Amino acid sequence: MRVMNLFRKIIDNSPALRCSKSEAIGNITQKSFLGDVGFGDCAMKIEYEFDDKKGSKIKGNFKGTESSFFSLKQGDQILIRYLDHDSKINAPKDSLSIVCPINKK
Repeated sequence: MRVMNLFRKIIDNSPALRCSKSEAIGNITQKSFLGDVGFGDCAMKIEYEFDDKKGSKIKGNFKGTESSFFSLKQGDQILIRYLDHDSKINAPKDSLSIVCPINKK
């Protein structure tokens, strides 16, 4: 089991997530700074939850920069893309750019 967990950490799922057709609406449950470097974009993390196609409640988090999450606040809804066979592998749909709430576009 340890080998499998280590193997999963090594694999980059980014290409599979970009091509995935499985999307859900997620709710932002928390937005927090990870540390202040004193200048420029500070590291931030958002936490979210969503229901996958099977109806399971999935929690996730995503790390980025302050400018990537500037328009988000707790309670906003965002699009989440996930792998159909393993919904614990997920990310915001706009994770390569600015993550925007779907109720403000």
